[in-house]
Amino acid sequence: MNTIERFSMVRISEEGENDTEDIIASEFSLTIILNNQELATLLCSPANLKYLAIGFVRGKKMNIYTNRWRVVAQKHE
Repeated sequence: MNTIERFSMVRISEEGENDTEDIIASEFSLTIILNNQELATLLCSPANLKYLAIGFVRGKKMNIYTNRWRVVAQKHE
């Protein structure tokens, strides 16, 4: 997944307005589902989503090896 996007924008400074193009970090919503129950939805960059989900679940002291879990990611609009 692409972690950055390029956008056209108007940059405003003390010198005035300037049409320009810049890069902005992409944002995805990540829903973590454990035992067919939604555990959490996070907004995050679209890199390493599986590791983010594992860290989140382990941080809650839940065992990812004995539970059925899945990760659903979609671009945040």
